[in-house]
Amino acid sequence: METVVCQIVVLNKTKERMQPYHNNQEEEDPDIKKIKKVQSFMRGWLCRRKWKIIVQDYISSPHAESMRKRNQIVFNMVEAETEYVHQLSILVNCFLRPLWPAQNLHQP
Repeated sequence: METVVCQIVVLNKTKERMQPYHNNQEEEDPDIKKIKKVQSFMRGWLCRRKWKIIVQDYISSPHAESMRKRNQIVFNMVEAETEYVHQLSILVNCFLRPLWPAQNLHQP
C-alpha cells in the first residue's frame, strides 16, 4: 500500500512539473509588464529589420532581376497580341466586310 501511495505522490509531482506555469496578468508586477512590453517592441523591431534586409537582398539578387526581365517580356507579348487583335479587327471591318456584298453579287 505504501508503494502505491509513493507512486501516486511521485506521479503528482511530475505532473505538476510538466504543466506550464500559468500567471495571471493581474498578479504580475507592473515592472514585469513594462519589461515584457519593451521586449515585445524590440522583437517586433528586430523582425521588421530582418525582413527589410531579406527583401533588399532579394531585390538586388540575380533571380529577382531575371524575374523582372521575364515579367517585362510577358507584358510586351500581351501588349503586342492586343495590338495585333486590334489591327485584325480594323482589317476585317474596313476591308473584308465591305467585300462580302460584292462577293454575293458575283455568285451564280
